[in-house]
Amino acid sequence: MTKSFTLEGQETKFDGFYQLDMLTLSSSGIEGSYTREVFMRGHSACVLVFDPVLDKVLLIEELRAGNIAAGLAPEDCYALSPIAGMVDEGETPFDAVIREGIEEAGIDLAGHVFYGPRRTLPSPGGSSEIIHHYLAIADLNQITDGETFGEAGEHEFTTVRLMSREEAEEKVLGGIGNGLTATCLMWLENMILTGRIQLEKAAA
Repeated sequence: MTKSFTLEGQETKFDGFYQLDMLTLSSSGIEGSYTREVFMRGHSACVLVFDPVLDKVLLIEELRAGNIAAGLAPEDCYALSPIAGMVDEGETPFDAVIREGIEEAGIDLAGHVFYGPRRTLPSPGGSSEIIHHYLAIADLNQITDGETFGEAGEHEFTTVRLMSREEAEEKVLGGIGNGLTATCLMWLENMILTGRIQLEKAAA
């Protein structure tokens, strides 16, 4: 069977912080037209910062409204994620992660070694968002675990968390973790296992 579809119409039903559109579709295998609601969320970018000498990653801890709405335990509502944010108008995804690094973690990643981007759709059944994933190599010796940042105008309060890869994987993959973080950690693990990123010994 040939797979095909037709977008017969698209109407905005709500336009606030998020935009909700109603799509009218017809497609092979389904009789007649039907509708789907889609969050037109815009696109985002994230960067997992890794120190191959310390074998540590930099994560951000932040209260997440989605975790609260999902009914998670209070301690699970403060989620661990890579540095991340929306790509503003006129920005590239790379520009966005450089900006967010300063805003969320006080780290300037300009000039560092980057890998990516790798692109994913986190919820294609109901969201148009594409996430651009990066890995960055950095010296994390000057970063302080527990230091706080965030944009007050965005009601943002972020806490820097430095931890070993092993600890990060246990925390994120051991319970209801942030899917974005899990994706980045698994990508990093693959890069190390395949030798594209190599662990380094500290200078004597």
